[in-house]
Order: sequence, then structure tokens, then C-alpha cells
Amino acid sequence: MKAKRLLIISDILGDYPKMLIHELTEKYIEYKVYNACELAEVKSDLQKEERHRLFVNGGLEKAVQNLNNWELEQVDVIAFSIGGTIAWRAALKGLKINKLTAFSSTRLRYETKKPTAEIELLYGVNDDFKPNADWFDSMNTKPRFVKDVGHEFYLEL
Repeated sequence: MKAKRLLIISDILGDYPKMLIHELTEKYIEYKVYNACELAEVKSDLQKEERHRLFVNGGLEKAVQNLNNWELEQVDVIAFSIGGTIAWRAALKGLKINKLTAFSSTRLRYETKKPTAEIELLYGVNDDFKPNADWFDSMNTKPRFVKDVGHEFYLEL
């Protein structure tokens, strides 16, 4: 069943390519943008390093729990950086994701199980923290790489 709802999940700073959203959302009846910090109940006025610490120490799990509590229907997800990890883990815990498209979701390198959703992963070739080839093989996933860009290439889309 094709999802009629699209979720967009931001990165740890609340960023996502806003110019791209109009094009992405045209084929959906409805879409919702989630700020990763709001999902994790992490204050958005904190420095990036402090936000990262809070995500690693419980915030990621809180974001997954909140997303699963708030979204009960079939969805497609487009997520950026930590947002991709939130969606991935939420799918493993029951979020009904038809397709997950994740940009620069480097923390996925720690995941050991793959959701049943269709998965599309995109990384900048110069992103030092992208998963390695062994991880992609273990997940039976073929990523797409964008030449000559780093982690936050999605903000230039």
C-alpha cells in the first residue's frame, strides 16, 4: 500500500532542505515536518555538542518512542542525519514505514538490524562518519554517494 502521508525529520539542528520540500510533498495528501530535537525533547537552544550528548544518552530512544506514539498510519519518511536513525529505529519498533529515504544518517553505522521498509541511503563521499562497505553489505543495502561533498550536502539541495 502506498503511503499517502510523508514525514520529514530534521537533523540535530532542526535543519532540512526547505526549498526541496515543495517538490517532495506534491504527491502526498499530507505531510508533517518533525524537528529531531522536539521529538527527543531536547532543548533547541543548546550548542550542537550538548544536543549530540543528550541524543546519545537517551534522547534518541525518546524520539523513537514519541514518533511511534504520534504516527499510527502508513508513511513514507525523508530524514536528515540523526532523523534517519530515529526513523530507522522507529520502524524496527513498529512505525509503519513504506519507504525511508535518509540523507547523511551516519549513526546508522551502529545499527545491527534492518527495517522491512524500502530503504534509500544517500551520503556525501567526503563524510568521514558514513557507514563502511561491510556495514552496507551486512544490511543488504546499496547506498548512493554524492561526489565531492561532505556530511551536510543536503542543506544545499
